[in-house]
Amino acid sequence: MKEDHVQLNQHPVSPEKLRLPTGLSELPGEKRQPQKLSNWSNSRLSFRVRPSLAFLRQRTIDGLRRLHSQGSRINQLSAELEAALLELKAIASEVNQDHRALQGIQQRATGTETLASFTPEVCEYQAVNLPNVQQQQSGSLLLTSRPVDLFKAEREAALLAEVLRSQRKRKINRSRKLFFK
Repeated sequence: MKEDHVQLNQHPVSPEKLRLPTGLSELPGEKRQPQKLSNWSNSRLSFRVRPSLAFLRQRTIDGLRRLHSQGSRINQLSAELEAALLELKAIASEVNQDHRALQGIQQRATGTETLASFTPEVCEYQAVNLPNVQQQQSGSLLLTSRPVDLFKAEREAALLAEVLRSQRKRKINRSRKLFFK
């Protein structure tokens, strides 16, 4: 198998750093090649390696497994973070309701009740994106972000309420038609 040199860094190494420390000799069975150190700016630290095809293959497979595992972990943490954000919003909503009720009671008790008094929200919201790891058709992973819709539940509740009101109106209208025939 051909011996290769693996470069450890991309920066020049001074001649002093290339020499063995005082008191150390070469490794047993190894003859040290004299190095030409006149142009030290082009010198790089390197060592000899005999790459093993099986070792590299196994290391690649292990790395890919770790990569996919980390991608799954990121997606799981992202889902947990989304749930925590929605819980934060629900808690803030409860606190807002309680705070407004408390203010209303205090204003009635002190006689300072006015229409102009406004309680600010305890939490404000902006657009939120969470990380998401997807596997592409080529097999490579793609780290992207996905938006989190913090107001989806409110929109769905409003839509459901509208549908129920509409159904109730139709039912009442049908009943009236049957009753007044």
